[in-house]
Amino acid sequence: MDAGVGDHGRGRAARMSWVWIIAGIVVLGAVLAVTRVLRRFVMAFALAAGVMLGLHMRDNPAEAAAGLSVMVAGLGLARPLRRMMFGGIF
Repeated sequence: MDAGVGDHGRGRAARMSWVWIIAGIVVLGAVLAVTRVLRRFVMAFALAAGVMLGLHMRDNPAEAAAGLSVMVAGLGLARPLRRMMFGGIF
């Protein structure tokens, strides 16, 4: 049989999808184990970005205000999204 005919390649594709599913579960478990550390890093990054956007306000106020508003909105939605994903609302 030719390599492109029949179900010759289905087994490998199915194995690859299972590999990706297992890898995703492992990564998700690792991320859940360090969520507090990640949240602290995000807050530190947001603080540093806010300071830099404040300094950028001198050069281009509209751009800095837009970036700052988007960042604040994202941080404001972080807690409700986390509750929805991990069972607080549902």
